[in-house]
Amino acid sequence: QGPPSLQLWPPAPVWPSWQGGRLRVEHGQLAPGADYRLDVAWPGGATRRVAFRAASLREVVARGPEVGRVDPMAPVWARFGVDVDHASVEASFRLTPPARGRLDWPDARTVRFSPDAPLAWGDLHRVEVAGRAADGEGLPTTVWKFRPLIPPPLAVTPGEGAPAVFTFDDGTQDMSQAWRLLDLLRQHEVRAILFPTGSWARAHPDYVERALREGHRVCNHSSTHAHLDRLTDERMTAEIVGGAGHGQCDLLRPPAMATSARVERVAASLGYRMFLWHVDSRDWEGLHPQDLIHRVLGRVRPGSVLLFHMQAPGTLDALPRLFVALRTAGYRLTHEGADHELRAAGGLPADPVEAPP
Repeated sequence: QGPPSLQLWPPAPVWPSWQGGRLRVEHGQLAPGADYRLDVAWPGGATRRVAFRAASLREVVARGPEVGRVDPMAPVWARFGVDVDHASVEASFRLTPPARGRLDWPDARTVRFSPDAPLAWGDLHRVEVAGRAADGEGLPTTVWKFRPLIPPPLAVTPGEGAPAVFTFDDGTQDMSQAWRLLDLLRQHEVRAILFPTGSWARAHPDYVERALREGHRVCNHSSTHAHLDRLTDERMTAEIVGGAGHGQCDLLRPPAMATSARVERVAASLGYRMFLWHVDSRDWEGLHPQDLIHRVLGRVRPGSVLLFHMQAPGTLDALPRLFVALRTAGYRLTHEGADHELRAAGGLPADPVEAPP
């Protein structure tokens, strides 16, 4: 669509541009600390209003990197609107996850952190900076986040005819996205395992029927996405019995990987065994589709179980390219026959990263 019309109030010059599929609005000088309203009108008739407050001169008035796919070696910087005490700003600077690097000052009001090595690929990084102004008054703490891009793997581990099992958790309120997932799986002849919540499956029986009819498995992810290890045995039993596929599939994937010896005992008493994953795509974090592809291709091994989510925004865009890349590397994209092979391999360790929410 064409460029939108912009109206800033109180008035100030504005210039729209596109960066990575996002609308970026630059503006002229604003009154420090003043409240503003930006009205955006698209050619098709859609409108949006954004309210914000201009930074005080005693705050960080510019910073980087911002959201988006960021070079892992990009410097992290903040520019203040007033002269500042350099030592106090440097003492306040925090980057999480931590990284080795050096702080310097390209000019009197800009602090810059240059990493010694690439920042952790794909991880969400948090920056915090404060300190004191040159007159001794404290500066408010500024916090922002960014995510370094994930580079392509040097090579994909050959599949040698082994399966790579696609699994999809949870469910989505956007049924067009849910149906498109089944369409993509059918188009590319992929047989997956779905782990919707029981409440979602009960609300969409036609979806479950089609998934089963097209050769997918529909298995248990609890009734309401409860953390099973926090429940009494009685409530846990109710959550598992109310899960999708109860009585038809003996696989249980506990939400948020919240399992324990007690959860496994209760699940086993109901005829279930745990089914976790080897590779977490991290699509639940909102990764860019290209980063999803690079992350999975860099971690996949013969027999890997791959974790995705039905509601994640970038997953559907990544899947077609993943299917092609994995088949090219020699993987079978099916759960059929994989169950026996995975049992023989001795179980399903989880990818050693943060569990999804």
